[in-house]
Amino acid sequence: MKQEKTKCVLFRRALWTMFLMLFCVGIYAQDIAVSGSVVDENGEPIIGASVKAVGGKVGTITNTDGEFYFKCPANSQVEVSYIGFATRTMRASANMRVVLSEDVSQLDEVVVTALGMKREQKALGYAMTELKAEDLNANLINPVQALQGKAAGVEVTSSDGGMFGASKILI
Repeated sequence: MKQEKTKCVLFRRALWTMFLMLFCVGIYAQDIAVSGSVVDENGEPIIGASVKAVGGKVGTITNTDGEFYFKCPANSQVEVSYIGFATRTMRASANMRVVLSEDVSQLDEVVVTALGMKREQKALGYAMTELKAEDLNANLINPVQALQGKAAGVEVTSSDGGMFGASKILI
């Protein structure tokens, strides 16, 4: 009788041990390794593309070869985006090859201000002057002198070094 109880207890312990081992493997298998490369339509790698799990907090950017690697929950969707290209969403897997197509409608005019802040031109609270290459006189020895008189509030002065002297720009 005592032997049967001992066998029963050992059987229960073995069963619980197997159950816990399977449960732990199930928890461990929740994250998968996502890797791959991001290229454009010509097969050129896209450097700095954003790759992230949709709805999650994990993601990365592509390296100089357009490759990426991170871990995310199984059955996740991965969103790949880059400026000037259409955003693409696909199922997460290992060895992904993502081809992004150009989307010029996403490009918009951006102005970098003197403090390095990026703003849209219409969002600026002050006047702005835009100069194109055609607006500048290309026949000058010092091309900085071509800015003189083209934009309000910009003063270009030359030093006494002759025609090869330094120019000073005061805004």
